Amino acid sequence: FVTADSIIDGADDTQGWNRFSYVKGNPINAKDPTGHAINLSNAGDEERKLFKEATDYLSKTQKGRELLEHFNKGKIDIDINFNKNGNTSFDPKNPKSLNWDPSYTKVTGNRVISPALALAHELGHRLQLSEMQEAEKSMSDRAPSFDYAHNDPEETRRRLEEEVVDQWERPIAKELNKLGFKEGVRGHYEDWEAKVRVRGGATLPNIKSVYDVEFRDPNDKYNKSGDIDDFSNLRKSSHFNGIPIEERKSTKVRKTQ
Repeated sequence: FVTADSIIDGADDTQGWNRFSYVKGNPINAKDPTGHAINLSNAGDEERKLFKEATDYLSKTQKGRELLEHFNKGKIDIDINFNKNGNTSFDPKNPKSLNWDPSYTKVTGNRVISPALALAHELGHRLQLSEMQEAEKSMSDRAPSFDYAHNDPEETRRRLEEEVVDQWERPIAKELNKLGFKEGVRGHYEDWEAKVRVRGGATLPNIKSVYDVEFRDPNDKYNKSGDIDDFSNLRKSSHFNGIPIEERKSTKVRKTQ
């Protein structure tokens, strides 16, 4: 009641402009401890700064704003668990939270996919699950295609990954690139050559270098990024889309799983 929300809900919601309003005047049936639906429960000052950097970056695009609006308007709740162990993921069995390492990401087509875009990918999964649940409630024909308990769970998971890439990740990346950034754009979910750590920030304008490069095994049966010659040339590179690579001696091959 006494602290203004840090996010305005949007121009199409008049109550959203009253930043001192609590759960849109309905405190009996709702609660809102933070003022917005993306919660940063284990975040310190640095993590909050990186999150703001990432969301400001994504909001430069129409598709990014559309994605964030689903959360910022209180339609969907999510708790972001920050970590430094390379875990950026969403588990549908624990739908109220996702994991994000703002310093860990992938490389595709010799370009870094920013950790901010990786965050958008996982937010896309949370929205995807919400849509699945709504479809199941209405018994729509679309519900079975979202079934995480499919007879072939690995095939289902990959189909859902491809959908998020198609619907959110790739369109946001393309919009960012039209603005002059050099985001990695995946044609498919498995279209990546390496995993890396970044220094400087969670967005391409702030990333100063990459390190701890872990190249993918080109013989990985899911690899859609290229053949052995392509990977050999990539390993000789001194940078990814202009971002210098540190600690060449640390590069290694990620074995086929």
